[in-house]
Amino acid sequence: MMIYSCSNRYLLALVLMLSGQCYAQRNPFLPPHDISCLNVQPAAPLWQLRGIVGQPGDYRAWLVSPQGKGKLWGKGQKPDARWQLSQLDALGITVMRSAGCTTPLKMMLRRDIYANEKDFISSDPATPSPGAMQ
Repeated sequence: MMIYSCSNRYLLALVLMLSGQCYAQRNPFLPPHDISCLNVQPAAPLWQLRGIVGQPGDYRAWLVSPQGKGKLWGKGQKPDARWQLSQLDALGITVMRSAGCTTPLKMMLRRDIYANEKDFISSDPATPSPGAMQ
């Protein structure tokens, strides 16, 4: 009875070793197929997000090129050959690489974009705001 259980263990170990080979066909010394997604630099598009206009469902991103030219871009449009706008909302955009990279790049507007506005808005309607006195 003891011989029977030992042979079953060896048979089970042999089956497990052989079944794992079909999953291990990748060379461990070669990089994975999606390694290009890991090497994307944060400033890769070189376009600067300067603003977002529109309303929910119809936002446009104001992007400025490295040459200093600005243009409004909508969802699905390509500012250049490498990047495509995949999502737009009120605070930022998400761009995807056109070459099939699965890692998106999110560009957000700074949250303090309206920080100086509080200096010009008065909560007391009787007192004029400093911006109105100019």
